[in-house]
Amino acid sequence: PDTQQTLHRLKTLNRYYDKAGRIIEVRDRIKRAYHLSKQHLKPAHDTAVISHLLYYKLLITEKNYAEAIPLVMDNMAILGDSEDDAFKRLHYLGQLHGLYGMTNQLPERQKILIEQLTLNKQLMGEDIEGNLKIILKLAQTYCLQKKFKDFRQLMQTYDLQYEC
Repeated sequence: PDTQQTLHRLKTLNRYYDKAGRIIEVRDRIKRAYHLSKQHLKPAHDTAVISHLLYYKLLITEKNYAEAIPLVMDNMAILGDSEDDAFKRLHYLGQLHGLYGMTNQLPERQKILIEQLTLNKQLMGEDIEGNLKIILKLAQTYCLQKKFKDFRQLMQTYDLQYEC
């Protein structure tokens, strides 16, 4: 049951259920494939990548956001320094921002948004229009934490006229 051939078939079967919109029906199989692939395969192996993705999708479907956070962190841990990986990192930071928001982990959300804003500026430029969504989410996070000084400083930095 732990051979690569079995894992590959399990992954393929799980994908069929996912494409049919029936991922919940194979919850245990998806978890099993994820754990086995993590145990027996390298993270970049195709079967491991798909099993990881299906498990993440299952967790999101079940609204189990807290358990999904480490999966995103695992994805980020294997990234390199290429420009392509930088865009992937930006995507994963967006996922983390959402997951931290859904689990009400505001300090972590703030940290991720600051990192996301820095990376977005590097990749897309300093133009405020390309960064406004992230800036406003960061402003909202400051407000939710009652960090009014940080909020005002952010508004001054970007010459914005929003209120907490």
